[in-house]
Amino acid sequence: FASSGKVDLVIETYSITPARQKVIDFAGPYYIAGQDMLVKKSDTSITKVDDLGGKSVCAVSGTVTKDNVLARAPQAKITEFADGKQCVEAVKDGRFDTYVDDDVTLIGEVQLAPDQLKMVGAPFTKEPYGIGIKKGESDFDAFINDTLTKAIADGTWQKIYDANIGSVVKTKPQIPQPGVIPTS
Repeated sequence: FASSGKVDLVIETYSITPARQKVIDFAGPYYIAGQDMLVKKSDTSITKVDDLGGKSVCAVSGTVTKDNVLARAPQAKITEFADGKQCVEAVKDGRFDTYVDDDVTLIGEVQLAPDQLKMVGAPFTKEPYGIGIKKGESDFDAFINDTLTKAIADGTWQKIYDANIGSVVKTKPQIPQPGVIPTS
């Protein structure tokens, strides 16, 4: 939508990718996500992505998750659904061993069902989230990056992280550097 001019900004779990950078500009990143695994709370068989060989894996269609998993666990049995909620329910009822998605997505699901689900806590990708902006809006991009940089420097970013993501995941975050896109 940012490329069409229908909106000024796209702010969501919006990964900065080379393909998207061809049609829109990005401010940020504001967060570095990592794909991780959601399992039943009692599951101890999955501790890293390499454990997914032969396991049943649910992923959301239209994402890069399937390719990311198969690159590390080629024997994984992946099924894609249109909606992550379907994957969550399928893990809960035992149809799948795991649901793989970005950590921030999975964190929300753990918060909704902490007695049933847990995250493995072993992210295996870097997914820089950015704010999509119409191509050529460099002043707007600079303003957003400056605001993000100030929030990181004054501790606001860390406080927001600690209150939300850090309440579920006890690992240290990768603090983003606005204007610098990390590579996997």
